[in-house]
Parts: sequence; structure tokens; C-alpha cells
Amino acid sequence: MSLLKRLIDHKKQRADQAAIQYIKKGQLYTLKWAQVYDRVEQYYNVLLYLGVKPGDKVALYSNTNKEWGFLDLAIMACGATTVPVYHSSHIEEVEFILKDSKPSLLFVENEGLYNNILSLKIEDSFKEIVSLQSFHNLESTPQFLNELVDNPDTIQQLTEISINSEDLATIIYTSGTSGKPKGVCLTHNQIMSSVAEVFPLLGVTDRDKTLTFLPYSHVLGRMELWGHYFCGYCIGYAQSIDKIKKDITKVQPTVIVGVPRIFEKIFLGIKSQVEISKLKEGLFNQAMNIGKANTKLRQEKKSPSLFQALKSQLAYQVVFSNIQKKLGGRLRFAVSGGAPLDTEISNFFSACGITVLEGYGLTETTGPVFVNTLFQHKNGYVGRAIGDVEVKFESDGEILIKSQKVMTEYYNNSEETQKVLTDDGFFRTGDIGELDEEGFLKITDRKKDLIKTAGGKFIAPQKIQGLFSQNPLIGHVHIHGDKEKYVVALLTLEKDELFTLKNNYEIKESDFASLSQNDQIQNIVRKAVSQVNANLASFETIKRYKVLDHEFTIEDGHLTPSLKMKRQKIDQMYDDDLKKLYL
Repeated sequence: MSLLKRLIDHKKQRADQAAIQYIKKGQLYTLKWAQVYDRVEQYYNVLLYLGVKPGDKVALYSNTNKEWGFLDLAIMACGATTVPVYHSSHIEEVEFILKDSKPSLLFVENEGLYNNILSLKIEDSFKEIVSLQSFHNLESTPQFLNELVDNPDTIQQLTEISINSEDLATIIYTSGTSGKPKGVCLTHNQIMSSVAEVFPLLGVTDRDKTLTFLPYSHVLGRMELWGHYFCGYCIGYAQSIDKIKKDITKVQPTVIVGVPRIFEKIFLGIKSQVEISKLKEGLFNQAMNIGKANTKLRQEKKSPSLFQALKSQLAYQVVFSNIQKKLGGRLRFAVSGGAPLDTEISNFFSACGITVLEGYGLTETTGPVFVNTLFQHKNGYVGRAIGDVEVKFESDGEILIKSQKVMTEYYNNSEETQKVLTDDGFFRTGDIGELDEEGFLKITDRKKDLIKTAGGKFIAPQKIQGLFSQNPLIGHVHIHGDKEKYVVALLTLEKDELFTLKNNYEIKESDFASLSQNDQIQNIVRKAVSQVNANLASFETIKRYKVLDHEFTIEDGHLTPSLKMKRQKIDQMYDDDLKKLYL
């Protein structure tokens, strides 16, 4: 069985069923499974026309879009290997990935990304460069995908192809929270092992619909794409992360797959809206108390009393129905992965009647190896082990995983491969965690992120960062203090909330940089830091901090495509600022 075989089955069994939805000029368009099959077959023949052979590497340098999804399966059908390159990656990272993987063919999304390749002066490294979008460039022009579709003289059908399950399907480069990216090698067998176990456990079927916005260069986004081919559910493409609020009401997904940062933004957006008036805030808080009582009853597997049921119905009509409408109105549940989700935010969604299921996995484990399900889940935990997954712990709490889902190797990097694979076949995750008596896993921190102060105390940055997650003004919190006498922090601010405060307090400054350093804003930040410190042991507290006059971005190298901070990179970039905090 392969994803290609699943696509062929979808064409036979549900040819006229909606497979893809996308928004163009405000209109929602739909492609059926028969049309998806035809598009993948067309792209497969384009690849043959361009000389792609089994074992070749084909790089996709593009944002998430439907063409990306078609090409991924077409490349697999050729027996070739997909190499994703995130569209907003720092140019040095783009260059490293392309030089390390040496693809014979490169797809770029648009003129801007094509110009990036020209600036690197590596265009001669590829047999061909193909753009997904057409444009006119006087100096140099690639081939265009829409024109190539009409070129092949002969058409080979996908039904004639057989895929070797042991062949390399993709090399996904880790987003690198520290150090250089490493290319994770995943076979078709590993992909099928993952999707065939995860999606049935979650209860996802061909009747579901997702709104996809995560990068396909990240394993969680890719799992959503592969699940689409495996299960046959409809996948709706968001125009961008910035337009999720608008797109979600158009697409009306039944399932959302996201990273914690996305759910934090939804939470803070709802919270800021209800705080506009005392009446709204009062009604919201009453509804939340009712919702939390319902969550407790569900966890204890108890039925609500008649009075509780009546209160719940009223809370839904007055408050929660509006929240659910803003999320499309058809949401069955959401999935969060990529990093731990703050328990309070998970509890908030649960109280609203929206279940957010956390899972745990890495690129090296082909995504999830632990998942919560609708019928077995615990807030604050990432679920139970799935399928053939074996788990054990090192003496320091590091989680070790053994499964056929674990990668074959790091591409061109035997030294790093040997470091993470034990002699008895377990993968060292680098995460610290613990199992409860029912087999649910809790992630407590990243092993490499643990800070050891000069006084010998170990500090978990994620714990401190999590305490800030409910504050609408605070964006990212970079904790620093390894081998130092105390902990310091760099703070970024959320743009929307910053400008809301500007209007509320009638602050004169009008640009982000000036606003972030305004005395009134600084006072609000000072109170936020004090509140967090009140919940920490003395050795964990933030003694000094600096509010940066800009946000952390993927483009500037601060964040990974899954919106996690690159701690080592930030330490290097802000070395002078951090040193001054110890003077």
C-alpha cells in the first residue's frame, strides 16, 4: 500500500467528492478527486519529460499551496525524493539545503524566490528550474509549470506504477532550533506506518475537511497533506496564516491541525474581544465557569445534572456558539503539535466545547508517536504511544523511541546519525518527559534547552515562557542564563495588541519601534514580568530583561517554520544585548 495507491482508490470510489478547496479573489473553488488524480498524473508526466529518474532529488521551494501537494505525490510516483525548502527560510539556510541535497530539479513558487536562487549564483546546479507562477524576467527566465503540462507527447498513467516501500520518499530538513539543519531521510514505509495508525486513531474519515496553513517543509504540515491522500478528506488551503480568521469561516473545517502559537493567537484574540466591555467580560467568565465544570465532568466520566445541562445550553447560546462560528461552525476537534501547548489554553478551548488534542513526535519519527484521542485524552499530556512505538527513558528523563517510524538516517551526516541512534535501535529525542500510571506522556522540556546556572540550578525555559502565553501583549520570550548567576530575558511584543493599547491610552508614538519603548507600555510589561516571577522559584525568576523594538520572524532567522524560537541563533544575534543585562 502507498499514498499513490490510495489516490487511485479515491478516483475509483469517490471521483465526484470534494478533495480540495481554495480561495481566489474572494471566491471558494472546489476540485474533486477525479480532478486531483488528473493533476497529479499531469505533473508526473511533466517530471518524466524533464528527465526525472528514480533516486533523483527534486526540491520544492514554495509556500503551502495545492500545486505543492500535487507535485509531492508526482515526485513519489517517479521514485524520486521530495526535498522541501521553506519559502521564508533565511537565504543561508536555503543555500545549505540545496547544496547538501543536490537536487537535479528545482521548483520555485514565484519570481521572488527565483531571484533568491539567482542571488546565490547556484542556478547552474540544477538541470532545470521551474516556476509554479508565470512572470516576465528580462535577465533570466525559468520554465513555467502551466506551459510544461502541455508538452509531454505520451502520457503514462499512474495506475501503471508500483512504488517500492523501502525507497526514500523525502528528505525533510530539521528547522534547526540550534545549529545547522539536518536532513531527515524518510521512506514510503515510514510514511505509511505513521498515517495508517494516526488518522484512524483520531477518527478522521473521508467526510472530514481541514484548513491547511502549516508549511509543508515541516513534518506536521506534511502529515496533514499525507493524511489527505490516505483518508480521502477534503483539504482547504488558507491564503496565508494572516488570513486564517477570514478563510476559516469560508472553508468551515471539521478538523484543524496547528502548532501551539496558532492556538495561543486564537485564544488571545477571543480574550481581547470580550474584554472590550464589562458586560461581555462578565457573561464570558460565567460561561467559562460552566464550561470548566463540564470539562471536569467529562474527565471524570460523569453525566451533568439537569440544572448543569440547562446552564450549559444557555452558555452555548449566549457565548460559545459565537466562538465556534468564528472557527467555521463545524469544528469537531483540533490537533496541536510541534511543541507543548499551555494547559490553560487547552482548558480554555475545552471549556468552550472545542477539544484540542495534543500529540508528540518529531521529524525523525515521521511525526506523531504519541497522541490523545477524542475518547482518551488528558489536558497537559501528549497522549499514549501508538502502534509499534516502544518508549524508555534515560536517567536524566530523556525520551527514547523505537519504531519503524523512526528515520533511516540524517542525509550525508553519519556522525549525527550515530549520536541519536542507540545500539539497540532507540532514537534519542532530546526531549525530557515522564509517563503517568495510565501511559500518558507529559513533555517537561527540551534536553538541550535546559539552563544550568552558575549556582548549579537547572531551569526549564518552556516553563517560564508558558507563564507568559496568556498575556496578549507579550509575543516571544527568550530565556538566557546558562552558566550565569541569574536569568535574563529578551521580550517581543504582539503588534495587534500593542496598537490596541496605543489607541486605548492615546499614546502619541505611531510606529512599532517607538511604541515598544513607550513608558506606559514598559510599565505594562514590567507588571507582566512581576506576575510571572511571582509563580517561580527565586532561582528561576527573571532578574533583568529587555523589550525589543521588533518582532521575531522566520525571515530574519529568529523562528523555525513551526514558529519555535531558534535559541542558539538568538543568543548569537543578541549577544551584546544579553551581555549588557549582566553588567
